[in-house]
Amino acid sequence: MPIIKTSLSASHLLLSTLALATIIFCLSLFPATASASDQSSKQPFTGIPVSTLKSHSALIQQISQIITNKSEQLEHHIYLSRYSPSDLTTYVYWHQGKELWILPISTKDNESWAFIQSNANMQRIDLLNHVVDSADDVGSSTFLVDKVWASKRIYDAVVEGEHLTIKIKE
Repeated sequence: MPIIKTSLSASHLLLSTLALATIIFCLSLFPATASASDQSSKQPFTGIPVSTLKSHSALIQQISQIITNKSEQLEHHIYLSRYSPSDLTTYVYWHQGKELWILPISTKDNESWAFIQSNANMQRIDLLNHVVDSADDVGSSTFLVDKVWASKRIYDAVVEGEHLTIKIKE
């Protein structure tokens, strides 16, 4: 069973070396292309932390299972964006797996979250292979996203969201 450590402090997250390295990594993958007027109109997102869900521990167990099945690394860093009650979706950035997940949120207290084991219920974006330069390059694809879109979701998860450290026992 994985050992899970959560850290909810935004200031702690920003001061940690890993958070800084993650932000630098994201910026190198996805250079900013928004205009100055786009940046000035950006308001910080004030959604609901995923950790407030009563079924949060079951969700973390499912995330741990996905990571354990896909990677042999011993320590993983997961960032969950906040979600809006009107749009029950969170974005999960898995740093070591170089993936961004689009995760539907369930507000059911007894949710098992087993449904996220299927890609049909949770879209997984491979950041190295499924991110293209522009929305025009996405076209009618159902699995490609553009750099600006991906950068915003990663930023929201890393800077405004919650950080989880999942350690896999040897």
